[in-house]
Amino acid sequence: MAFDNNLPFLITYYFVYGLINSQDTLLASAAVNGTLYRYDFDSAQWLFSPLPNPRWFIVNMVTDNGVLHGITNSQIILRSENNGVLWRTDSRDLKSSYPAIGAPPPQFLYTGSTWDYAVTNVSGGTWVKERNWGAAGATWSQGQDFQEILRANAIIEAGGSLFLGTDAGIYTLKIAQ
Repeated sequence: MAFDNNLPFLITYYFVYGLINSQDTLLASAAVNGTLYRYDFDSAQWLFSPLPNPRWFIVNMVTDNGVLHGITNSQIILRSENNGVLWRTDSRDLKSSYPAIGAPPPQFLYTGSTWDYAVTNVSGGTWVKERNWGAAGATWSQGQDFQEILRANAIIEAGGSLFLGTDAGIYTLKIAQ
């Protein structure tokens, strides 16, 4: 089996951070000129979608109930409700600092059954922020927990609990419904 590199020159030359399938649309995030690439299966070609800032590129994406979320290289959360054609910032009430630590914006996202999670590792611990994706007007302020000393590497919901894989083992938290 051999892979074929039939992507446009710009995307074959740059680092691809992620691929995601959203409602039968293939999306590729690459480190180039604030662009996200969408694959059009009907015309068998890659289309370009500009991001709000030409210096941004998406390093992590999740799809959630028809909505795409991405974190940029500047750690800004973006949101698209039309499969990556148009993007807007989505950081309403996202805690961006912790008095003793100075937490940066999130580094990765996870979509659970009811909640979206934004995870930020900082010196001294990990922020886990959540938002109810089904609620109108939901913000990131609904659940913001700081876990001292831990560095999160993975997060997943299962059996009504949230599991956080860290540099010191697995921690669990019962999810409020």
